[in-house]
Amino acid sequence: MYGIEITKTLMRTLREEVKVYYDVVDAWVDVMNYEEVDRTAGCETHIYFRTTLIDSWLLTDSTYDDDERMKTFRERMMGAGAYELIGFKMLFFPILENDQYYLIVFNLENVAITVIDHKPDRTPLVGIRDHQDYYNKDTPYKLKHMLVAYLERSEHPSMDQLAAPKIKRCDIHWVTPAHPMDSAVFLMQHMQNFNGINEPFECGFSGHWKRKQKQILALRKNSLHAYISPM
Repeated sequence: MYGIEITKTLMRTLREEVKVYYDVVDAWVDVMNYEEVDRTAGCETHIYFRTTLIDSWLLTDSTYDDDERMKTFRERMMGAGAYELIGFKMLFFPILENDQYYLIVFNLENVAITVIDHKPDRTPLVGIRDHQDYYNKDTPYKLKHMLVAYLERSEHPSMDQLAAPKIKRCDIHWVTPAHPMDSAVFLMQHMQNFNGINEPFECGFSGHWKRKQKQILALRKNSLHAYISPM
């Protein structure tokens, strides 16, 4: 599950006003999974997936049918260590779409699906529209479609409940129309601090633009420690 190698060139994308490369985000996913194993003594309840699990091929390529798409999705899920998902309560899917990162969280215990990004509701990074036709769904509902089918195949106890709820956007007070190069920084903090819609959710971001800018720069620098600390 772990093992992405981060070069100095990739680490430099954590500098101020630089777009963070997806390998850096996926290495952060590995850190989150490692910390979850350590926190729970090997009885993990959260699992974090790499951005490469969900790509444009799964989302937009209409030359392949649903069976082919699901075969690829199953292979990628199993490759990530997500077999039957028994015992897991929350699944974290970081998404890279249109050069911006956001997070989709499936809560299998409380049966909720949440989208988290740092943009205001009037200009979100992604829509949450459902549709009968797969290619007319917005990305969160496409992922829901694939995940529910995956759970049904393994007869997961949450498969029927998860098919019912509508996807909701998380209401956060640190939304901003600015920071186009910092979506990865917000994403990494959201992954680290979100514990469900019924739990307090704070990432320490200020509502003041200048203070938030300083916080983002500090987080970029502090992220380096997580990567170079021995796992």
